[in-house]
Amino acid sequence: MYRCKRLLFGITMLIAMAISVSAAMAAAPTATVVLTNPSVVTLGVSASGIGYGKPNSSTNQNQLWGTGDEGRTWTLAWTAPGRLSAVTALPNGTLFAHVDTGQVELWRSTNGTSWSQVLALPTTPVFYRTLTQDSMTSDGTYTYLATYIGGSTTQNTNYVYRSADDGVTWTIVNVDSSFRHWHGIWSHQGVLYGGRGDSNGSAVGLWRSTDRGSTWQPVCNIYQCIPVDIAFRGGLAVYGTDNLTGAQVVTVDLATGTRVALAELSLPSYSAVSLASGTVLVGTTREPGMTALSVGLYAIPADSTVTRIYEDVVPSGVTWPYELQIRGIYPSGHVAIDITSRGTIVLAIDDGPPLSTGLPVISGTAQQGQTLTASMGAWSG
Repeated sequence: MYRCKRLLFGITMLIAMAISVSAAMAAAPTATVVLTNPSVVTLGVSASGIGYGKPNSSTNQNQLWGTGDEGRTWTLAWTAPGRLSAVTALPNGTLFAHVDTGQVELWRSTNGTSWSQVLALPTTPVFYRTLTQDSMTSDGTYTYLATYIGGSTTQNTNYVYRSADDGVTWTIVNVDSSFRHWHGIWSHQGVLYGGRGDSNGSAVGLWRSTDRGSTWQPVCNIYQCIPVDIAFRGGLAVYGTDNLTGAQVVTVDLATGTRVALAELSLPSYSAVSLASGTVLVGTTREPGMTALSVGLYAIPADSTVTRIYEDVVPSGVTWPYELQIRGIYPSGHVAIDITSRGTIVLAIDDGPPLSTGLPVISGTAQQGQTLTASMGAWSG
């Protein structure tokens, strides 16, 4: 019996030491530049790992280029009928190019080289467009698009479109005139979520739909919950808020709407993504009239600490919006970002060793002839 107890104690100590060592080894996440290519701006990354972009110049904005080596080399894939603003890549491999021909058109492809127009957004009474690649999403059954309006600062008629055939045909399923515009739309665990801006009214913030976009209910409908892009971690939405003043990295409990501020940001955020490890990345943007000297990329691992892992100094004299957008994740785990006027930037993210999120358990009776079983607990990363 004495030997069994000593064995049990020894196993317990070993597991505790492993957790302690992991905690001690855990360091703040870091980012390393893998490559830069100033000639092409990355717009999106497909599920198969093909990147898509356009020339980093004021000309040839209708050229869509593809890369199979994370942006080192590019090949012309398609010449669009107008200016390319975004590429949305669905998990099933379907691609959508957002093209401005005088009105915003949606073009669809399954291979990146052959494209067909599937939707044209209205131009009256206001000019409708998409804001980012996350103006679209898919839940595996339906594809969705939520409209954005850039010029008007008042309440507008806003639309949610839905497609039952992978984006070939579209139907308006929701019309709402209680807010300015949709910022983005996302699918998570069978539920749709949408970001609404931009006012202090109760129609903005983070909203959800459980009937495939037909009706919407508030999750956190206050100014301090307005997102442009969000990432999911379990039952939480994690993102940087789109607030001109007082922007923060926040978590919002999707079940209760409880908002927790993790850190202050000097700038609003337009992008967020969740890595395979569970770490969330958030990018910031300097909007017109702001005086911040740099934009940044922030990492939020499972322990909810917030660390700036990449910074880009705004060039002297720049007065237009200076955006850091997260464009996609390659199969290698490398992250493609787009910073205004910088071209392609690809980062390797080191977010440290796994973290213990559940205690180990030893089962059995410490008695001669009995077998003890041990669980190493739960880990993230």
